[in-house]
Amino acid sequence: MLLVVLTAFQWFFDLTDEAKSLQYWSGMEALAKLPNTYVKISDLPSIGKQWDQNPVVIDTVHRVVALFGPDRRFFTSDFPVGKKNGWEVDTLYTAFSKLSAPYRDYLHNSALIPPLKELLH
Repeated sequence: MLLVVLTAFQWFFDLTDEAKSLQYWSGMEALAKLPNTYVKISDLPSIGKQWDQNPVVIDTVHRVVALFGPDRRFFTSDFPVGKKNGWEVDTLYTAFSKLSAPYRDYLHNSALIPPLKELLH
């Protein structure tokens, strides 16, 4: 089984530009229809110091989670990489905790996505 994991999904387009945003979301919707495609939501501090307060970033994360569903997405902090953008572990943890709060029950109960669990056994 081919397993595809999209990483750094948020860096490819300026989602405030309408044409680029339409292209981005069209591509993400097509990828989300492929059952063996997963998305890793990570390295958000690379967007900027205030990424956790940026409505475009927050909306993008929630929309991607909705597209891929709870079984085909996962969050990672990429710590200590975020330190280069001024994000220490406590502020990074707080920001990710707030962002992932709606998905906490699922995140707590599934440390690995199902195909990765199968590959590791």
